[in-house]
Amino acid sequence: MLADAEAARQWASGRLTKPLTPTAAFPATSGEAPPRRTPEPDRAKRPAPAEAGKSAVDQRRRRERAEARKAAEEADRERQARASEAEEAARRAEDVKERVAELRDRVETLSKELKGAEADLARARSDDRTAREETRAAERRVRDADRAAQKAARRVEELSDED
Repeated sequence: MLADAEAARQWASGRLTKPLTPTAAFPATSGEAPPRRTPEPDRAKRPAPAEAGKSAVDQRRRRERAEARKAAEEADRERQARASEAEEAARRAEDVKERVAELRDRVETLSKELKGAEADLARARSDDRTAREETRAAERRVRDADRAAQKAARRVEELSDED
């Protein structure tokens, strides 16, 4: 409970225009009420406490509504920005997903081609070995035929010399 009636009215109205000033001492126990303070000159110009309280409350409510509207608008802008970021991230994720699928298909195709090329290489190496073996065999036959031809030529000479 406040000892100053004017301070109590201001407190009850919901708005203090300045800090409360403490009283110097408690009233005497003789039952006398403390002397009433006179309003300061600038207080006299203000509307009655009930009217001042209403306009102060109205002003506070208007200010709170304006601040709440401003906060709501900022929150909505922030939500829209985050929603845009999320959409962009989703688009990038979809692009990356498509790129991964394309590359996976390409790897599968190239893997099949590689396996085919490796099989072709193995066949070519086998064909190379066979061709080299055939070449060596043919060269041996040529040498053998050459020796046989030389032997036959010598025999012809020997028989010609006897005549």
